[in-house]
Amino acid sequence: MKKVITILALATCATMVSSIGVAQAASNKPITSHKASISIQTKKVNVNAAPKYKLSALSTTSVLDTFEQQIGSTWYTEMPNNTYSGQVSANYMLNGKDSYRIELRKSDPNVNGSKRSEIATNPVQQLSEHTYNVSILLPKGGSEDYALDPQGSEIITQWHNTPDVGEAWTTPPLALRTYNGHYVLERCWDAAPITSDAQMTAEGNRASYDLGSYIQDKGKWVNWTFHIKWGWLASQKPILEVYKNGVNVLNLDGLPNTTNDKVGTYWKMGLYKWDWAQGSQDTSVLSDRVIYFNNVSMS
Repeated sequence: MKKVITILALATCATMVSSIGVAQAASNKPITSHKASISIQTKKVNVNAAPKYKLSALSTTSVLDTFEQQIGSTWYTEMPNNTYSGQVSANYMLNGKDSYRIELRKSDPNVNGSKRSEIATNPVQQLSEHTYNVSILLPKGGSEDYALDPQGSEIITQWHNTPDVGEAWTTPPLALRTYNGHYVLERCWDAAPITSDAQMTAEGNRASYDLGSYIQDKGKWVNWTFHIKWGWLASQKPILEVYKNGVNVLNLDGLPNTTNDKVGTYWKMGLYKWDWAQGSQDTSVLSDRVIYFNNVSMS
């Protein structure tokens, strides 16, 4: 069953990547890429907070969930208290198995300072290496259609850092989001003992990568694999390899992919749509989003 927890409060905002090319590395110079560039809108984003966890509960073993009949006990939920916000569903089955349906509405109350409906794991050991797998379906047609939102965006899976004592929350070091019909991977990093969003932006420690259109994927299960070894220095030999349906679509081995913190990242998935929390500055034309997840594993 769901494990509903109290979420740490946030008091700060962060600025997302602004007009960054598809293949920018730490130096802010382009790296080799065959993907087309897209423009990323600058927005004030309420930073995601971590679930409350015990350091003794760091993820050291495999996490696997096919959401058959119920959600696994390893998950924390960060979503409105609505029946539709997160539920096991047979609408889109995978290999005869139920999936996990997440819905977020613009009218939903803010959760932890913004519009979100997400599930999360415990954090991993810092500098550890893992393979993350998740099947994601963006609905096609009908009331659930994953329609274009030309100036709006939402994160569908992310790996969030855990700030040290005295640090403010920042944007997640790694996040897969959808924007104007495309999948976009966001990466930010910092080797300094104290990290801030303003500092990462000023030093050019942000990059954005276009992973292609999602239009043809609507109504189909897409299998994503992220092979990651976390690190904020090249000497730590970080790894970041992204596979879509078994095909390597991005390789950033050797480039930093997280921030300098004592505790490692924790994995989240669902819908985080900051546009809807911006009041008069909301650029989204939508009022509802639905997404499905299945075959989630981390090892």
